[in-house]
Amino acid sequence: MGFIPYGIISKSHGLAGGVRLIIHSGDLSNLESIDSVYIRTGDTEEFTRYNIEGHSLSGKHVVLRLEGINSIEQADELKGTEVFVDDSQIEPAGRDEFYYYELEGLEVFDSNNNLLGKVIRLNDSGPQELLEVRLTSGKEVLIPFIEPILVEVDIDNKKIVVDPPPGLLDL
Repeated sequence: MGFIPYGIISKSHGLAGGVRLIIHSGDLSNLESIDSVYIRTGDTEEFTRYNIEGHSLSGKHVVLRLEGINSIEQADELKGTEVFVDDSQIEPAGRDEFYYYELEGLEVFDSNNNLLGKVIRLNDSGPQELLEVRLTSGKEVLIPFIEPILVEVDIDNKKIVVDPPPGLLDL
């Protein structure tokens, strides 16, 4: 069993202990197949399993009711924590598809096959998706995750090819 990052608890919802979850990918298609989530709190490597008692949609967000979280105070303690799921609960990505978490750690190359750096994460919180990349120099940059800048995503070979416009990596 492996754990994959699924979302972040943004805040409590209601008085009975509901939590609002922002799903990393924004894709709700796997939600029905997930019956429990795992949360790591503090600096520990230990995960606590929470069975999902129910879920509903609130705008673009998902509200989860977790077993054992029965008050707004308990829900507030989970604010800002990352939620993980057992990878066996997620349907495999289709051909030429991938999950956001699969991009983390991939090497990023330019169209001339020069190593630029590694993906830290995909940021989808704004109007467009942005790759957060740590360049080989140590500097962190944001690269729009759109064509024509995005040339190729090769999960099997753990690489992404981009064609950034002049100056983008200097910002």
